[in-house]
Amino acid sequence: MRNAKLALFSVSVLLFSSNAFSQEESTGHTEASGGWVSVGLGSCYFGPTFQAGVSYTYNENVFSVGYLKGDEFQFNVEGIHNEPALSFKEIGVMYGQAYRKQYVVLSLLGGVGFLNGINRGKQIAFHEFEQVNMTTLSIPLEAEVRIEVTNNIGIGSSFFGSLNAKKTFFGAIVKIFVGKFS
Repeated sequence: MRNAKLALFSVSVLLFSSNAFSQEESTGHTEASGGWVSVGLGSCYFGPTFQAGVSYTYNENVFSVGYLKGDEFQFNVEGIHNEPALSFKEIGVMYGQAYRKQYVVLSLLGGVGFLNGINRGKQIAFHEFEQVNMTTLSIPLEAEVRIEVTNNIGIGSSFFGSLNAKKTFFGAIVKIFVGKFS
């Protein structure tokens, strides 16, 4: 219940902080838009994570569709691992705001997602656990920093989290961006 309240609050802040609801008159500035794809590798708290996404920006508004996949990294000299290995896949649709300072862009995003994964349940034996399949709606959150090397190529990183009813997780990713930046 606490996660649901936090998620509702986060989405509300993102929606109502948007300039889309503003009633200011136009100042005659040109509208900027752009689109890009991003791929990245990083880590969540239990192992390596892959990310791919497509984003579109209109003025300071960012719209993004992304895919995350994470798997547990198990290393043990004796070759004994906890089974099953933890893993997740998440597809999310997000909206947020971008803040630009010359060639550095900070984006804060939140949205709705679908999570599918494997978690551990009750312990059966020394290193064996029940396999618990997770399938649930989620609230993906992301803070992204992009440095635009050229007008079409950028590098950066993002910090992500997924609020959901089954297993909340978080992590960081190093990304490459290719596209038309605004």
